[in-house]
Amino acid sequence: MPTKQKFLVALVVLLLSTVSFIWLTSHLFSRYPWHGQYQQCDPDSLLFTRLLEQSILMGKVVETDSYGCYPYEIEHGFAPFYLYFLLNLTGAFFTLFPGCEFEPLYVAGSLPIIFALLTGLMILFTLLKISKKPGLVLFCAFCMLPGLELALSATFMKLDYDFLVSFYIWSWICSCILFLETGNRVLKIMAGIIAALFLATWSGTPLFFFFVTAFGFILWFSGQNEAPRYLEFASSGMLIGSILNLIFIVTYRDPFLSTLIKYSLFQPGCLLLGGIFLYFIKSLYKYERPRTIGLTVLFITTLGIVFIFKEALMQATGILFQTDPIHKTISELVPIIDFSKLATNSRTVARFTEYLNWPAIFLFFLLFASPIGLPPASSRTLRFWLFIMVFLSVRQVRYLRWIGAGGGVLSGMIVYSLFLMMRKHLQGSGMKNARLVLIFLPLLVLYSLQNFSFQITDSNLSDPQIEAYSWIARNTPETSGYYDEKRPEYSILTYWDEGNLLSYYARRPVAVNNAMWGYKTMADIFSSSDEDEAFRLCSEYGVRYVFLSTYRQFDEQSYSFWPYFKSQPKKPEYTMIYEDIPRSSKDQYKNWFYFWLLDHLGLTPKGKFPASSRFRLVYAAKAKDEELAPYILFERVAGARLEMSAAPGTKVSISLELQVGGQHFGYKVHKTADDSGTVRFVLPYSNDYSSGRVKTSDIYKIGYGENADKKFYSLKVSESCVKEGKLLPASALQQVQLQ
Repeated sequence: MPTKQKFLVALVVLLLSTVSFIWLTSHLFSRYPWHGQYQQCDPDSLLFTRLLEQSILMGKVVETDSYGCYPYEIEHGFAPFYLYFLLNLTGAFFTLFPGCEFEPLYVAGSLPIIFALLTGLMILFTLLKISKKPGLVLFCAFCMLPGLELALSATFMKLDYDFLVSFYIWSWICSCILFLETGNRVLKIMAGIIAALFLATWSGTPLFFFFVTAFGFILWFSGQNEAPRYLEFASSGMLIGSILNLIFIVTYRDPFLSTLIKYSLFQPGCLLLGGIFLYFIKSLYKYERPRTIGLTVLFITTLGIVFIFKEALMQATGILFQTDPIHKTISELVPIIDFSKLATNSRTVARFTEYLNWPAIFLFFLLFASPIGLPPASSRTLRFWLFIMVFLSVRQVRYLRWIGAGGGVLSGMIVYSLFLMMRKHLQGSGMKNARLVLIFLPLLVLYSLQNFSFQITDSNLSDPQIEAYSWIARNTPETSGYYDEKRPEYSILTYWDEGNLLSYYARRPVAVNNAMWGYKTMADIFSSSDEDEAFRLCSEYGVRYVFLSTYRQFDEQSYSFWPYFKSQPKKPEYTMIYEDIPRSSKDQYKNWFYFWLLDHLGLTPKGKFPASSRFRLVYAAKAKDEELAPYILFERVAGARLEMSAAPGTKVSISLELQVGGQHFGYKVHKTADDSGTVRFVLPYSNDYSSGRVKTSDIYKIGYGENADKKFYSLKVSESCVKEGKLLPASALQQVQLQ
């Protein structure tokens, strides 16, 4: 490509990058005003945002977490570089700009947008370097206007490490392509740095380098011309990266820990073996039968990896292929396309294009036809990685984040190929250029509009959520451990996928979070079959509040597995399940603690649960008068104790009226006097409680006896009696004379 032409193309690329920046920040304006705090819903981002905030407040990287799975304090085990990077970069910013009043979290929260732009520019200038066709670069530049891939990983405050993972992946691919074309040895050092930082950022890195190794083997086995140079690049990068991380682990970490879910020997160990394997097969070119030797070594190496890292590999394959029955109920882990229903689902193509836009329909063009304008080696590399990333994304939606800014390369190559085909078809016809514009302009407009819609409609918290988290933060006792190194005093139990939202926005510890830390705690308590068991477990696990969403519907199978965890050892981490586990029927789980609170608010009997004696409703989110509040909060209390005297066998009833939002409910308990003539109650509500749209009447009403002997009493219960479990004095009862 001539220099002048390259300059003009580069100018257009920079112009489109400016448009990309506007798109990437468009959701900031659509959400404004932020009501005091920028809101987001991505649970993984919220976990890292909270850990970063706590690190800033404590002045060091937080390596343990007691706010995500109370009562445990867990070593989160994240690869160390990422949080250090965020914390120190934020600190460096305020060192350079000490007078800046920008929120520290917002400084870090801008990084996903910055890295998305850098990734896009890196890809486009790599294409500009190797491509002979300016049209290819221009189509790719246009198609890289941000879409769903970046909406998932690179919007403001998306502080999950996905934006950095995507940057590393494309840095590796671009460096590899440039090395294949130029042989510049500096790029081998760059590969080592990328591999080292990648390993130190994400514990799932071995999956990417498995494909790096597999592609090297394919090139070598098929005798491609670029195979020796690729093997040199990949083996160098993997060996350098793995050795640097092994040195760090042996020096500063547990050298005997090997697991997929935490930064350990497993990650650099896999890379070291992969790097050695690629280096070895590169050295086989001098032998007469290199393929036989290579296959033998591959088989032996595979057996060795399986033997050494059996448990970690089972975890990896379990996550990827969804062998865990609990994971099958998680929406982020479901495939884009259910291949078992291809013949019966009419929305297969629509769903595919919803995630990858319309050019993805022609994905198979790239499998069998190299795009014009790219050298063969670079084309093979790009097509391999794009196909792998699309394949993984079809298996699990979350892998779209790998593609990131590179999604436009896939679409750009496809659209450019279609453009060349159509231009050839129209060769010799009148007004060829005008026809091409009329054909492709609407298609590109549709493409860009779909992409923009994902950017402008980034998901946000609902008003009831904002109010609920704010109410909890203001009206529940503040806990230690968020701003200091003390232990928290209690936790809030919720369904596991609400955990990160609650712990960050309400600044309160949760018993379970979206990483599934504390899943056993949740399962044990929510599957309690009576109130005594629920109260005992809540006390044992330090759960003071239970927060529920009344409108969300979950996969019914997710409830049925809960009793299985009662037999599992007590620990915060979730352990992958590789076997079928017993399930409870709907008739069984509908009578558990979770549904007693959700369906009956603990006010009326259900299964073995009577009307509540130690769980009370303290908050209900705003709703229409005829609708149940979308979010409700219960508090575990000791309960005020009442003892009355009545003839043995006498039935005594006690009732209280409650107003929850615009709806009225009745709390009523019946007890029978024992042989000694005593009847005992434990009452969870105080009178005159009025907060969080929950209001109790000013008295309890008590009645017993029959006909002319019937007696009525009123009772006032104070808040302190309910919270401290005090025995109510006899003077608290006031007899009522009916007129």
